[in-house]
Amino acid sequence: MELKRDISWQFGDVTCATYPLSDVDTINHTDGSINNKSALSIILSAESNEHLDMLDGLLFQLLHEKWKQYAKVRFYRRGAFFFFYLVAFITAVYLQPAPTRFVVTTNTSTGLVNLSFVNQCYLLDASSNNQILRFVLECIIIVGAVMYLVLAGMEIHHEGKRTFWWTIYNAPMKGSFLISCVMVLAIIPCRFTCNLISENVFLTICICTCIPYSLFFC
Repeated sequence: MELKRDISWQFGDVTCATYPLSDVDTINHTDGSINNKSALSIILSAESNEHLDMLDGLLFQLLHEKWKQYAKVRFYRRGAFFFFYLVAFITAVYLQPAPTRFVVTTNTSTGLVNLSFVNQCYLLDASSNNQILRFVLECIIIVGAVMYLVLAGMEIHHEGKRTFWWTIYNAPMKGSFLISCVMVLAIIPCRFTCNLISENVFLTICICTCIPYSLFFC
């Protein structure tokens, strides 16, 4: 960097110089792709703590400016959208009605016997305002899950698989949340086929993999 710098002016011990960012910044200035061979990428992806000591001076200022000008707004916007998604998710689960049962009377050798069965399609009932609200929230959740998966696909296309999996490795809560989004979509056929057991399994996985993602924004 010192060899490539362009000195604008110098007065005593004070020097004003410009540094090319092509080999420093994580963004390739030619096509906007991720530059994995940049100095900032190498330092941040290194496993040793000694590399973090190199985040000083120009690199620290560059990282701070990238956070302030771009990443900060995007981070808080994603956090707000996620917590809205989480509130809708929890509310939809809370509004689920208790299972309804129906009784069938059969004639056996010992007499009449009443058999109780659970209505496997009780979640498709929308006879009350609470259940209509639940349906609306569930639609919002499905749209949100699709949006998150599309954004993940765009990240893979833009950043590359290596960078994307490196992010998942260092932020496993994000990976678990994407699993939750997949499980949300898996619930849809279970709901319309009245497969209550499978839906409950997928819903449990959704809850366990969705909530930890909130720690990503803490």
